[in-house]
Parts: sequence; C-alpha cells; structure tokens
Amino acid sequence: MGNFLLLLILFVLASVLLLIVYLIDRVNLIEKQTVDRAATELKNNNASGPFRGMEGEDLWNAMSYNRMPPLEDSIIEEIKPRYEFILLKHVEKTFELGKDHALKNIETKPVNQITLPTLRGPVESWIPQNFCEEIYNAGFESINANQTNIEEIKYKLDSSVVQLFDKVKINLTEPISNQLLKNQIQNLENLETNVVPESDNDQNETKIEDAQNKEPVEIDATNSAESPSDATSNKVEEKVAEAPETVKQG
Repeated sequence: MGNFLLLLILFVLASVLLLIVYLIDRVNLIEKQTVDRAATELKNNNASGPFRGMEGEDLWNAMSYNRMPPLEDSIIEEIKPRYEFILLKHVEKTFELGKDHALKNIETKPVNQITLPTLRGPVESWIPQNFCEEIYNAGFESINANQTNIEEIKYKLDSSVVQLFDKVKINLTEPISNQLLKNQIQNLENLETNVVPESDNDQNETKIEDAQNKEPVEIDATNSAESPSDATSNKVEEKVAEAPETVKQG
C-alpha cells in the first residue's frame, strides 16, 4: 500500500512537471508569434508610407511597370503625384549639378541615384543613366549658352525629360526648360535687344559727322544776280574805255 501511494505521488509529480514544460513551451511560442506579428505590422505600416516602403530603383521599376510582382494600378495612381514631385526634384538637382561643374571646370560622370529630402524624411531617387547624363550635359552646356546654341540645349533638355516622364506615364504641364533655362533665355533676349548692329552704328556716326561738318550757305542776292540795267551800264562803260584807244590808233 505504501509503495502504491509513493508511485502515485511520483506519477502526479511527473505529470505536473510535463505540464509545466508544456506550458513554458507554449508561452515561448505565443511570445514568438506576438513578436513576429508586431514586426509584420511595423513592416506593413512602413509599406503604407508615401511610397509603400519603396525607394531607389525599386520605386522606379514599380512606377514604370517593371517591378515583379507589379503593383496594383490603384496603388500606382495613389503615389504618382508624390513621385512626380520626387522626379522633378531629381531632374532639377541633376541639371544644377551640371551647371556647378561647368563653373568649376569639373568633368565627371553624374550618378543616377541621389537622396532627396522630403517632409516625411529622405527618399532615395533613381533614374536611368542615359537620362541622367543628358540632363546633366544640358546644365553643363547652359553656362556658355548663346543665341546660336540655346535653342539646341533647350530642345535636348525638354526632349530628354519628356521621354523620362513618359516611362512612368506622367504628363508634364509645361516644358521643363521654362523653369531651368528661364534666366539664360531672358538674359540672351535682353542682350539681343540692347545690341545694335555695327553697320548701323557706322551709318549713324557718318550721318552725325556730316551734319556737324555741314555749314549753312548764305546766298547774297545782290552778288549772285545782276539786274538788266546793271548789265547795260557795264557794257557802256566797257565801250567808253575802248574809245580812247580807237582815237589814238586813228
């Protein structure tokens, strides 16, 4: 009887120990699931940010419909206005970098991924390298722009930016050159308006000199023309002067 009770007590204690181990394991499992769920929710919250957690080349691929798996059209349309702002700032920064390097005589290849500040924090922006170089070169060449090449620079800049935005199906409301080349174009127009052709200057100077050298001519009516009576008197005087000589010869 005593041995039986002892065995029963041992069995109960073993069962309780197994139950405790099981409960501890379950608690650990629940804790792990809770942590994982919190991490997933945090990730989802980040993904619901301004660009759904995307940036850099991943964001470009999503907006240009090259991302796998692709985003839903509703999500793309939702973030497109914000991405248009980011893309415009990227173009502006790249153009200004080209101008800055031209002023400092720096020749280098521009990087096509930059960090842009926003109200919700910095965002990595990426564009294809060929578009980046075309925009950079337009800024570089704009420093020495003149009436001969300004239209070519303007055309290259506008064409490149339009193609860039077409990749992400965004239509610009006006040419980008109206913003980035506004000062250069205005300065050249003012210069062209204020400069007078050299030939016109020479003609104007000649006319001024002629006017200064020309003196008014006074016409003396008494000296320039003789009346008929004066002419007759002169002839009579000439004949009288000749008369003595005729007499002497006779």
